[in-house]
Amino acid sequence: MDDAENTMSPLEAMKAWARGEIRTRDALTLTGSDTLYHLYAACAASGVSLYRDLIPQEQVDLIASMNLIL
Repeated sequence: MDDAENTMSPLEAMKAWARGEIRTRDALTLTGSDTLYHLYAACAASGVSLYRDLIPQEQVDLIASMNLIL
């Protein structure tokens, strides 16, 4: 994560992540989200549109985090 990313607000981080400009790990850190599921929920609650395909590891992480909630 570079200095510009360190100064992003959580909302800016969600928008940058949705556009594919920052890594998922960085978005989780900057938004304070514990899991990919929570990051998606934060985006939805904030009105950030998500039109990006998950990479295979993100798919695994999302499924795992959803199982923890159930």
